[in-house]
Amino acid sequence: MKKELKNLSYQVRKIGVNIDQVVAKINAGYGNQTDIYNLEKALSQIESEVENLNKKVKDYGNH
Repeated sequence: MKKELKNLSYQVRKIGVNIDQVVAKINAGYGNQTDIYNLEKALSQIESEVENLNKKVKDYGNH
């Protein structure tokens, strides 16, 4: 479980960096539909990772 949490933390940080880059570009007025799509995709990845973690925590608690 510790390894999975460490991996999740790493993935969320990576996705967070991508989100920061896209938001900065959009706020600077250089954003386009592709940037917005990439932002939505990154947010969806975070949601998916958190859902996976929740499932693993629940499964771990049932042992």
